[in-house]
Amino acid sequence: MPIIQFGMGFTERCIPLPDSASLNQHSFDKIGLLHYLEGFYGFVAQTERQDFLRVERYRQLLRNDLAQHPSVFYAASFQADPLATAEHVLSLRDELIEAAYPLHKIPPDKCPSRIKTLHRLEQNLLLSQEDNPWPLGVADRLQRQLNSMGGGMHPVLWVKLHEPFNLLDPGSQRLLKKLADCGDFVQYLRGPKLPKKDTDLGVWQAVALSGQEQTEGHFPAASHAEPPSDFIDRWVAEGQKMPRDFGSGENRYIDVSSYRNAQLKADGSLLILKAARETHISAYLSKLLKLNPAWSPSVLMAKKRQTLDLALRMEGLPSMGVPSTSMARPSLQVLKLVPTFLWEPVDLRKLHEFLKLIVKPLDRTLGYRLSTALSDSPGIFSEAWFFALDQYLMEELPRRIARDNRVDPEAIQEQYNFWFRRTRYPIDGRAPKTEVRKLFTYLVNWVKDRTDEDKDDAIGLKTLAAQAKRAVELIDQIDEDQLSPLQVDRIVRTVYEAAPANFQSEQLGSLPAAFHPAAVCADVPELIWWDFVQEEADYFFSNWYQNEIEFLAAYEVYPLSPAAKNQRQMWSRSRPLLFTRDRLVLCCPDYVVGSEVSTHPLLGELEAMFGDDLQSIIVDLDKDAEQNILDWPSPGFSSLELVPMERTRAFVSIDQPGRMHRRQYESPSSIERYIYHPHQWVFQYGLLIKPSRQPALSLGTRLRGLLAHRFMERIFAEQKSLGEWAQSDISRWVTQNEPDILRREGGLLLEYGFEPDRVQFRRQIQRAAWALICSLREDGWREIQSEIELEGQISGLELKARADLLAKKQDGTLAVVDLKWRGKTRFSNLIRNREEIQLNLYAQLLEQSHKATVLTAYYLLSNARMLARTSHAFSSAETIDPEADPLDVRTEILGKLAKTHEWRDAQLASGQLEIRCKQTMADLEEAYQDIDLDAMLEMKAEDAPFDDYRALIGLVD
Repeated sequence: MPIIQFGMGFTERCIPLPDSASLNQHSFDKIGLLHYLEGFYGFVAQTERQDFLRVERYRQLLRNDLAQHPSVFYAASFQADPLATAEHVLSLRDELIEAAYPLHKIPPDKCPSRIKTLHRLEQNLLLSQEDNPWPLGVADRLQRQLNSMGGGMHPVLWVKLHEPFNLLDPGSQRLLKKLADCGDFVQYLRGPKLPKKDTDLGVWQAVALSGQEQTEGHFPAASHAEPPSDFIDRWVAEGQKMPRDFGSGENRYIDVSSYRNAQLKADGSLLILKAARETHISAYLSKLLKLNPAWSPSVLMAKKRQTLDLALRMEGLPSMGVPSTSMARPSLQVLKLVPTFLWEPVDLRKLHEFLKLIVKPLDRTLGYRLSTALSDSPGIFSEAWFFALDQYLMEELPRRIARDNRVDPEAIQEQYNFWFRRTRYPIDGRAPKTEVRKLFTYLVNWVKDRTDEDKDDAIGLKTLAAQAKRAVELIDQIDEDQLSPLQVDRIVRTVYEAAPANFQSEQLGSLPAAFHPAAVCADVPELIWWDFVQEEADYFFSNWYQNEIEFLAAYEVYPLSPAAKNQRQMWSRSRPLLFTRDRLVLCCPDYVVGSEVSTHPLLGELEAMFGDDLQSIIVDLDKDAEQNILDWPSPGFSSLELVPMERTRAFVSIDQPGRMHRRQYESPSSIERYIYHPHQWVFQYGLLIKPSRQPALSLGTRLRGLLAHRFMERIFAEQKSLGEWAQSDISRWVTQNEPDILRREGGLLLEYGFEPDRVQFRRQIQRAAWALICSLREDGWREIQSEIELEGQISGLELKARADLLAKKQDGTLAVVDLKWRGKTRFSNLIRNREEIQLNLYAQLLEQSHKATVLTAYYLLSNARMLARTSHAFSSAETIDPEADPLDVRTEILGKLAKTHEWRDAQLASGQLEIRCKQTMADLEEAYQDIDLDAMLEMKAEDAPFDDYRALIGLVD
């Protein structure tokens, strides 16, 4: 006779474990028992989730019903989110069917309006099944099974019910009653034995058990409450082991008056481990288990977290095989990100995440290069994008093919074309259903080709393929030809679920573990309640109004009420406490997985019972970890001496400076690094240590400056003289060219919610361009060129540079303008302190190549302001040092630059690298007492701004 242990928490493991000597014992919850019975009645086993198909079919049903009944109760919510509304209304329908309400019949008189609507929907559903069968849910399968039972097609079962019958959901109650009517033996098993009265644990159990005594009861009258005695005799005679006695079932009432003033004895039967983080407790417990090999408690963890299991494995103890279920598995992120490629404008943040994924349907190296380009210039098909693509196809890909002949260049090109050379649709419109289907079909086929190659994430890939396949099936069920972004997003959310993975199977000799409080179903000698924190819902809502509840009650239909759900939860949470016989260890961290957690409700009960006396059984691992309540060998704790970080040194010795990489050309920016913060130059150019190139995309000053540069470059590249431009022409040109420039290089401004920023930026560009043109006109500048390549030699240095803007007068005078987005104070100080090195290098290179006088200025685009030393070039400029001669100042700056550069060369040649920051200023001043610093450029007294190498020089934030 098959023995069925039935309970709400019996979805996976139970404590204690079933008898391994018997192959005919099973532990089931409602769905497990239903699936078990279906096999005897010839029903096809439903191994895959069908809820997503049911929701879509019901959405279509609601849509058609709404067209005929526009004032129906779900009308408003359906307009906002059709799939979510369909999911909720379908849950109402399933709840009534599980509770045995005849929705398929004509609604009775005085039927509440919502239930009457569900009757109408059910009638329409039955009619639609003629052409397209309805995917069965749990409620439908349960009803089908109940209708089929009674013919003796399944063997006689002995069902042992482990929880109060009145707290079961209506579907479970109906199923158990039907089994009893069919002649199966359904036995209600009484809960835990009476507690020991002389232990700390026993005192708590007595109070907890007395509070629950009134909620428990026997299974309702049925044909048989338990197997007849002759059956038991035959069963024992055949040599089979009799299951343990779960209790006689008689009423037991406990007088708790004697426990009201009980004092804790700290006898080891009840122990509370506290710490700031769960990792502290896991390290302590695993070491304690290692030191006491005879100790073999069971473990209850309400959430499947691997913290304790990993700690046990690190101590060399057998793994409990705790599975990991994560919504953040890298392969699963692909499913959420691929709809990005459907829409215009592209969500660049999601595109950036897609390109950075380790596992994705695009070559990994190509994805990295494109993500770097996207960081530099946030937009598709910018100059940086095509440069990265060409560099990969022309340089890196041939090298990879030479190293590995399995690399398929045609497949890589096909992947790129599929994702980026596709038609995209307006984000406020709709996309053809066929295009949406292609995305998920592509994922399914890609995973099939990929699974054998990437065995490290095989589980994640298989889950991705299953979910993508469900998405395709769901799309096929949709009867619309066009889908909106919300519908596509809803499709993904409907099929998306966490990917389970078991990195280590359960090993022989491991601690018995369960993952639900109600899974502790019989006596256990000792129990560790891991993460003894609040993990449950603390409130419940009813799906039904009072008039509906009264109407259903008249037909003996009783959906599970919020009070019953709450009572069921309270009953469930006490099972581990009441079934533990000798020792219960409660693990109470303040933070779990980095997040603060609430204390478990039972802990509050303990505090109320014992007050300050509770401290005698608490071991706080962060404070008094040496306390040894158990009188066992316990882990020792040693204090770690705090070793302060070594102070940043002013100089670092380089053993072989001659082996450093030497650049053929320097740039003005690299020269500034070499002069002011030489460690940056050495790390980046001498040692070729490249900083990270994938920062998060943000609409900051850098992006606005790059975009503004691009607008000004394009404006002055137009074949127009300054005199031909009118203010209306500038405004019209910026407005017309803005979408293309932003799409290529500033897509963040095209995203939803950035309309005010986009309008402000457009006005700033229009104002800046027109003000600059007017200033150039007023001072007689005629020819304008942008992005000028410069090359030459200054003081023995080979230089390459790019000037933003070059203006020329009829007499040959030149002016180089450096465009900046903002920074009036900074650039004013550079001019005032005679430190504008880049501008003067530009001017010197131009003077060498054009043999003409060259003037300089900064132009701040955000507020259309010109900054210059004097007004020689631009009369409208804000002058900083009007009495000075610009040519004399340039000679002075370049002279100091040459001497400073020679000094840095000498330092580096001798193997001495200066580290300049706030921490080293005192040491540097002392070291340079005998050096004539007045003849050189003034050194900085601050840390280098935006320094990518702070950690290498000992500056840790």
